[in-house]
Amino acid sequence: MNPRNLLALAMGLAFTLLQGCSSIKSVRVESHPPGARILIDGRDTGLVTPADVDLSTKSDRYDVCVEKAGYNSITSELTLETDVDVMDADEVVSRVLCAPCCLGLTLPGLLTPVDVNKGFHPNPVSIKLVPEGQGVSLTIDPPDAEVYVDGRLRNLLDDCFLLMDEGDHEIEISRDGYRTWRRVTYIESQQYTDLDVRLDMEGQGVIVRRPDGLRRASEVKVLVDGVLRSTRFDEVLSLEPGNYVIEVRLPQREAWVQEVQVSADQFLEIKIEVKTDQEEDD
Repeated sequence: MNPRNLLALAMGLAFTLLQGCSSIKSVRVESHPPGARILIDGRDTGLVTPADVDLSTKSDRYDVCVEKAGYNSITSELTLETDVDVMDADEVVSRVLCAPCCLGLTLPGLLTPVDVNKGFHPNPVSIKLVPEGQGVSLTIDPPDAEVYVDGRLRNLLDDCFLLMDEGDHEIEISRDGYRTWRRVTYIESQQYTDLDVRLDMEGQGVIVRRPDGLRRASEVKVLVDGVLRSTRFDEVLSLEPGNYVIEVRLPQREAWVQEVQVSADQFLEIKIEVKTDQEEDD
């Protein structure tokens, strides 16, 4: 028989044998916080997070739901990814490809058995639970800011969740030394809107950033128009709008000097160019 025909025959046998074969695989299900009930396709498993759940490979997709008192139920889709390893053509023409659950089933008088690896690799499921109800999930930089909803001071739950009624709400975030942030947000029932808020500093000036790879910089000096203003990197230097000469001095390195323009209501981040410690060692 033509080798190409043998290859086609063997491949056909392999995938035919794979149909209907199944095994059990375990997948890790976690929640934050833990202690949530685990349901698979709506069926209670009797397990709580964190736990390993056994799943049949007859299906490659499952709906994983976690439920905990005081939190919204959350469902995540789990996909069992499949890898099928097949031998090359030279080996296939002399062997039959068999599914792991069909070992010993050969093509008599023609080919000898080989294995087909049908490997399932379940992705771990990690779910972050949110408090029961709806609202926003806030990330604020810098932290320790005051949060107001419709003009009333509110406290955050678990340092990030803000529970609110369904509908439009004005959210205001303020902190001393920073400009107030405001936004009107529509809150949908049983959903949390993620808000990443970075507050801008009031005033204007410069911030000299530490160069990447520079470790030995304890004696750094930052001068503005010849006047020492700081002895460390990443410090906020408030200045009036205008032009300035910024000078950075480091031990055993040539001073870095640059003229900059400071605009009203803006902080200019300055990245200096110096040899790193690794370059100095080389």
